[in-house]
Amino acid sequence: MIPRISVVVPAYNRLSILVRVIQSILDQTIPVHEILVVDDGSQDETEEELPQHIAQRPGWLGCVRYIRQANQGQSTALNRGIEESTGEWIGFSGHDDLWLPWKLEWQMRAIAESGPTCGLCFTDAWFMNNPHMKQSVFESSVCKLGNGSVGKILDPVLFVTGPHPIWAQTVIAKRDLIRRVGMFDPYLRYSEDHDFLFRMALVTRFCYVNMPLVLIDRSPAD
Repeated sequence: MIPRISVVVPAYNRLSILVRVIQSILDQTIPVHEILVVDDGSQDETEEELPQHIAQRPGWLGCVRYIRQANQGQSTALNRGIEESTGEWIGFSGHDDLWLPWKLEWQMRAIAESGPTCGLCFTDAWFMNNPHMKQSVFESSVCKLGNGSVGKILDPVLFVTGPHPIWAQTVIAKRDLIRRVGMFDPYLRYSEDHDFLFRMALVTRFCYVNMPLVLIDRSPAD
């Protein structure tokens, strides 16, 4: 039986690509239970236009939820989505990053092979929109993983205290464990994902999919 998977997308001023991000999540070979888009006080057309996209697009209404809050930072937006989610597993996506269609299918396979002690799964990823970043996340990492399609991290605490290759956009994790560790620290404005992963490593095992399944936007700054 496939568990219910909620996906939290914190958003700020990226309506033009946000629609593509949501569609990439809906196009998964394993259907998601819900997508929670938490608008962290966007100043573009997101507040006016995204609800219209949800109402007008087939397959969006009833699955995609739009939540608006005053600007409080990414950690608070992530926590708002986690608190309102109802799935057993939660995935995270950036507002400008795309999932390949078989991401969740492969992650569920890795979790099944890793056993019930695994409460977090991550994948490799490609960088897009930057000609200087041609290697995948795993390829560019000094921390090398196994050669199999899926694998387990035997000591997740040791793994995340070094220069690890886990990007939050690739992660899915058990909702009850995320809430147990206190979710994301709202006082952190950067490295909140590293802090979160360390606390998750204290309570569960990690597994991974050894193939790029997320496209992470790394457009050069203006």
